[in-house]
Amino acid sequence: MFLLLALAGNGCLLAPSDGAPDGGSGGDSGAPAVGSACTSGADCAGDLSCHLGLPGGYCTRVCEGGGACPVGSVCGVLDGQPLCLRLCADGTACRAGYACVSEVCIPEAADGGSRPDGGGTGDGGARDGGPEGDGGLAPDGGADGGPAGPCDGWPPSDFAEPTCGPAPLSVRFLGDPIASSYPADQGCTFYEMQWDFGDGTTSSEIDPVHVYEAGDYEAVVKSFGQCCMDGSCYDLNLDLAPIRIRAHP
Repeated sequence: MFLLLALAGNGCLLAPSDGAPDGGSGGDSGAPAVGSACTSGADCAGDLSCHLGLPGGYCTRVCEGGGACPVGSVCGVLDGQPLCLRLCADGTACRAGYACVSEVCIPEAADGGSRPDGGGTGDGGARDGGPEGDGGLAPDGGADGGPAGPCDGWPPSDFAEPTCGPAPLSVRFLGDPIASSYPADQGCTFYEMQWDFGDGTTSSEIDPVHVYEAGDYEAVVKSFGQCCMDGSCYDLNLDLAPIRIRAHP
């Protein structure tokens, strides 16, 4: 499940960086362009923002009806949202975890990405040489060829630390990056955050700390706000993919 943004009109993601050049094809020659990994808008070029709900972050911006996007990208639709998407000729032009579908880079597991010029809908297929979906475990278990430990291959998260460890496991959840997805300078107001820790308990704190007993869990977070621009307002609701937590005996 990818980050869902309920939009009506112009949208807000993360506040863009200041003073960076407009995005080109990326690489070492300039600031990260459309499709580059990011953890905040400061990691992206020009007026691009960081879409935190896509794997590893995705530098992009909202576009409308085939509107102008930086060089090397095109205005398309992902999760029902008009976004600048990185152009590609094949999977080698996309980051790990992304597939080249209809000449744009989208997450391998995306339900649909499309080009405004009729390029088609994403089929979610894995690109050649991409991840196998095994969580990063070596074929024989441990990364060094030995027996796998309880945390080997367990996925980290940008919004919780640690995600795996011995029980009782104290996990600090990080909501500040999510709250910053409602930038005041773009007319947005953050209202509320709701954490469900996956063990029957919840919290409305922004950065809660929760202690887990032994077991595997999926924590989820939703946040709510509103953006007002040009005399019109719309709700902005963010829904992140579940955060996997393991507290091993």
